[in-house]
Amino acid sequence: MLSAYAKASRMVASLLAIIALLGVLILMFDRILWETAPAHAYALIVFVIIDFAASALVFAKPSGMTFTLVGVWNAVRIIIQIGDILLGPSLGLTYSQFASYLFNPANANPPNPTGIPGASIDLIVILEIIVISVALKIRSSVRKA
Repeated sequence: MLSAYAKASRMVASLLAIIALLGVLILMFDRILWETAPAHAYALIVFVIIDFAASALVFAKPSGMTFTLVGVWNAVRIIIQIGDILLGPSLGLTYSQFASYLFNPANANPPNPTGIPGASIDLIVILEIIVISVALKIRSSVRKA
């Protein structure tokens, strides 16, 4: 039977891999991203690579430091994703319009499929919050042991 630490490691590694795959989905289908902000698309490629690497690290070498690193990384990602709203005016959109583009899962943004990037980004943020929660919980349980 797996220990709670091993279960948490597998869960966090899996969630990080899913976050990375959602990033790949955005890269594949968000034509607006590629047409209007290719530098941000390349940044997302870096995020995807970091997420896959973090997933492998947590799976291969779970430790208190690893959980701290993935918790901090996911907190930084959330801050960056919310901060992206500030870029709206530079793209000719109001903050509200750009926030809707980024986070509204029902938003249709032709030529993108409905929900791209909104549904993917929303799911990424939810999974990042779960990763942070599990990382903090496992860190505190390791300290008590």
